[in-house]
Amino acid sequence: TIKPTQSNDNSTANTLIKAKSDAALPGIAPAPPVNAKPAAPKAKTVKIERVVVQPVDDTCPGHDGLQLYVHSQHPKQPWSAMLNQANVGQNNNKYYLIQLVKSRSGESYGVWLRWGR
Repeated sequence: TIKPTQSNDNSTANTLIKAKSDAALPGIAPAPPVNAKPAAPKAKTVKIERVVVQPVDDTCPGHDGLQLYVHSQHPKQPWSAMLNQANVGQNNNKYYLIQLVKSRSGESYGVWLRWGR
């Protein structure tokens, strides 16, 4: 119930008075429980991973029968590196490509190197 009260500054304020018992009041039906509806099942979280497959360099002889080596503990990290050097003052660039390749059968391994300007 709400009861008007007098505050110290002589203004009227409304104060909420809590009922002393949870018993139903005469002539008033009790309210239904707040959680009357059954809980909806939780949605499942699905993790989607995109795997990018880096190809063996096109200039490598027999590149169609080769693939980059990938360590079993780091399946998202193929062993391939491209180093670049840019000299703006002299207007020249250099690159160095190194790849660890293996045959598709997994019987042989090799290193492919390429560099240029």
